[in-house]
Amino acid sequence: MGLAESDRVQQLLSPTITHGEPVQVGTRGRWLAIDVLDAAGRLVSRHIDGGPIIPAPTMPGTYVVQAWPANGPPVTARMMRY
Repeated sequence: MGLAESDRVQQLLSPTITHGEPVQVGTRGRWLAIDVLDAAGRLVSRHIDGGPIIPAPTMPGTYVVQAWPANGPPVTARMMRY
């Protein structure tokens, strides 16, 4: 992964650690889909054709967030819910 790709992934989520606050995914508006997966890779939630704000997972743990833009490959980042 190059530096530009690394920067793009790091800027995907805000905040990356949450206690239940909503999470902003990117800064560019709507996504085709946003998937939240638990540490085992199971789908926890899917947000289709939605805006950049998603609810945090309800259970504490580490999660992977995949955001699917209209053009280009999906972007993946990690977050933690405590």
